[in-house]
Amino acid sequence: MSTNGIAALRLNVVVASTRPVRVGDRIAAWFARIAEARPDFDVHVVDLAELNLPPLDEPEAAIGSQDYKNVHTRRWSLLTAAADAFVVVTPEYNRGYPAALKNALDYLFVEWQDKPIGFVSYGMTSGGLRAVAQLVPVVTALGMVPLRDGVVVRLREVLDDCGTLSPTAGMLDAAQAMLDDLARLTPVLAAVRREPGTAAAEPPGRTGSSATDWTIVAAGSDDAGELLTLQRACWVQEALANQSLTIPALHESYDDVLAGLSTWDTYVVRQGARLVGAVRQRLVDGEQEIGRLMVAPDRQGRGLGRALLEHVLGLVPDGVGSVLTTGAQSTDNQRMYRKAGFEISGSSTGDPGIVRMRRPAPSGAQGARYGVGPEPN
Repeated sequence: MSTNGIAALRLNVVVASTRPVRVGDRIAAWFARIAEARPDFDVHVVDLAELNLPPLDEPEAAIGSQDYKNVHTRRWSLLTAAADAFVVVTPEYNRGYPAALKNALDYLFVEWQDKPIGFVSYGMTSGGLRAVAQLVPVVTALGMVPLRDGVVVRLREVLDDCGTLSPTAGMLDAAQAMLDDLARLTPVLAAVRREPGTAAAEPPGRTGSSATDWTIVAAGSDDAGELLTLQRACWVQEALANQSLTIPALHESYDDVLAGLSTWDTYVVRQGARLVGAVRQRLVDGEQEIGRLMVAPDRQGRGLGRALLEHVLGLVPDGVGSVLTTGAQSTDNQRMYRKAGFEISGSSTGDPGIVRMRRPAPSGAQGARYGVGPEPN
């Protein structure tokens, strides 16, 4: 299918349950019909029961190469690589997700990267939400971008004694909202997706203009979609480290990110066509406020975070200190900030999970060291 001459986005709807008697295939068929009614998706249902993958039996790790030895792996790789986005229909078994789904995820690596994934979960009590909570860090480690909101199916509300599925109006609204999110995010990720096999070959960046170098530039409104995708990927890690889902960056919408671009000076790191890092700053009550310092998970440890921090510190006027907040358990972040002269000055808005760090106005050698002074770097 296509819309206005533009190819539709290939959406794989994955049925995670492999039990002989199950409801997941009926829920997946219902969701697929909703997606197929839209012109922006080319929908394919992938049933793990039909795929029948054995327990992972590839001799080489998927993260290392795609030199697959088994026919079933190559088939699974082709199905997954062809997709632009995924929706997984998963039950909750004993407060977790099916082993068959974890097995299928672990077979591949490159094929998952930089693609969005949504969840339709089902169960008796929680509607499968505990299964999704466990899946989010797994798919994030594979380089995927999980959607914030999904479809929750509470079986007691939608199944009668004969096993007939009667979806609720709330399920339909949630499905359409998730498809709207996929339609917006999938093209952004497709535009920046690197070719398979290039991740390990790319060298650490240096400021410059070639395709493999990185450069820091001011952000514009056209960057809002990529910024939203990046911050969700980055703050999932922060949520796990700090055992908190209340981090604002995880819950912002596209419109929130767009509005932030008008109230903050935002700078991004681009490596070729891909946005791999960002930071923002503004002056508030006589101090420089720094926020949303983030680097793509697969580009961390290469000096990009330090370069972004030094860039905005280089913009601070003489005699002005800087403040920022970070997670109380984000030890790596705190270490980097301390090296730049920040110290913890208390909790933020009384939340013990968030600490406030302050750097006094630099002068002399300290200012020169961090690129701050009358002639900023």
